[in-house]
Amino acid sequence: MDVNEMLVFARVVQAGSFTTAAARLGMPKSTVSRKVSELEARLKSRLLQRTTRKLSLTDAGRTYYDYCARIVAEVEEAERALSRLQETPRGVLRATAPVNAEFLGPIVSDFLERYPEIRLELLCTARAVDLVEESFDVAIRAGVLADSTLIARSLGSPPWHLVATPGYLKKHGRPRSPEDLKKHDCLFFWRRAQPCRPAPRKR
Repeated sequence: MDVNEMLVFARVVQAGSFTTAAARLGMPKSTVSRKVSELEARLKSRLLQRTTRKLSLTDAGRTYYDYCARIVAEVEEAERALSRLQETPRGVLRATAPVNAEFLGPIVSDFLERYPEIRLELLCTARAVDLVEESFDVAIRAGVLADSTLIARSLGSPPWHLVATPGYLKKHGRPRSPEDLKKHDCLFFWRRAQPCRPAPRKR
């Protein structure tokens, strides 16, 4: 089934001539005529009676046009609905983010105020959600992403801070350079928090 053929046929019937239909469709008259002929050949049925002065529908053409007109109207309504959706976002947006994404609070509030017709479903979890399998629209993730066919956009780079308790520094001393960290107990975050000792401290 070629929807374009159906659209052209419906426009020819509505316009009453190939010339007028071609002008409304922005197509050459020869293309419009060829589309209708190909449609008739595919259906193995004559849809239009052609004379030098006018076009008229055959019985088969009248029946087929009734269905075509409804289908074309539905397609046009679908396009209008999509256009309205693009102009004013609406519907359900499923998103996932890390459990420590507290920075999202004011962003989500502003987003929902700006787009009141969107219903946001936000899942905060420590696991990597499969967006396709679990039907999520967007995810906020940190770190290096695995190879994927998904579209990714960088939102920024968070600052890194080296911190220690006063008690630890009093007991082990204050590092003066990155090289000094090899002599210290370190805790770093990689997907999930885990203790790490880069090198045993000399005793």
